[in-house]
Amino acid sequence: MKRKALRYAPVNQPFRKIFAGPNAGCWSGLVSILLFGVFLLLPAIPEVLYRKGIFQVIRVLFDFTTGLLPFPAAAVWLPALVALALWFVFRKPRRFRLIPMRLLNAVGYTLAFFMLAWGFNYTCRGITAGRTAAKLKEDQLFALGTAAHERCVEMKAAAKMALLHTVVDEGAVREAVEQLLTSRGIPTAGRVRCRILNDDGTLRKLGIAGFFFPFHQEGYTSSTYLPGTVTFIVAHELSHGYGITHEGEADLVAYLALSQSGHPAMQYAGELELLRNVRGRLKRESPEKYAELKANTAPAVEDDLRAIYLNGLGYQEYVPGVQEKFNDLYLKSMGVSAGVASYDHMLEMVYAERVGL
Repeated sequence: MKRKALRYAPVNQPFRKIFAGPNAGCWSGLVSILLFGVFLLLPAIPEVLYRKGIFQVIRVLFDFTTGLLPFPAAAVWLPALVALALWFVFRKPRRFRLIPMRLLNAVGYTLAFFMLAWGFNYTCRGITAGRTAAKLKEDQLFALGTAAHERCVEMKAAAKMALLHTVVDEGAVREAVEQLLTSRGIPTAGRVRCRILNDDGTLRKLGIAGFFFPFHQEGYTSSTYLPGTVTFIVAHELSHGYGITHEGEADLVAYLALSQSGHPAMQYAGELELLRNVRGRLKRESPEKYAELKANTAPAVEDDLRAIYLNGLGYQEYVPGVQEKFNDLYLKSMGVSAGVASYDHMLEMVYAERVGL
């Protein structure tokens, strides 16, 4: 009697069923969430494995392909991603019962791709290395604002031009951001882009000053801002592109990079944004100190601050507060407990840098 040959299942059969089966997207999303949790507990791992390894490769791949296009890469990537998602969910339309599961798989794949492309940076150290600073008191805010104003006067005179009417030099801003991050031990492989869109203010009306799109590694902002403001937003988004996730830290990187750049116009943009933020908080928390700081502001600097204010009045949000709530929910889900309030941490961070804390 002929004996049948015994067949043994490959050792990796369970993994093949998980990651090549009908629910592979859900499993991919779940694994990325679990890895995110592990990386939060053991940050030394993603610091070496992800930030200094995988993420740098991803940066180079995107920056030297679609990042070299003379137009926003979103014009290529968004239609492609939407078409892929629609095909994935609605292929074989007669099998309607499969659509809900396909949607879940699509969400899982999207989450896994987001984490791999950029999201794991949330588990890496920031440039402040977890250092926290107490909320600034009135006199500290006033001192910070006074110092920023003095530098504004100096830089505006050195620039010998009206900053609010100059052309934004993305390359110079990128170089300044890269130098700052490199000095803090953050690798900067690639060539991050921040495109300035001629969008007639649509982004601003949606409540978006600028954003970084991790699925194709580019930042975007609106050309309707005055150039001084655009310069700061570009620096902020470029810092995101190099892996800085905390909004306050991205503002800190933007400020330090511009203020230390050696370009008077860029230095002025950084100092003016700092002064504007200080005055904004003083106006809410100490109207008397705000009035004193405003009264002592040089007319040329005050004119620029007022120009920025008037420019903002022309672009009111379609539905005020909606984008902020979504952003707050997103940031908290990624482990930023302060949510959108993290933007306001810039002042404490700058003060700590200035006084050497």
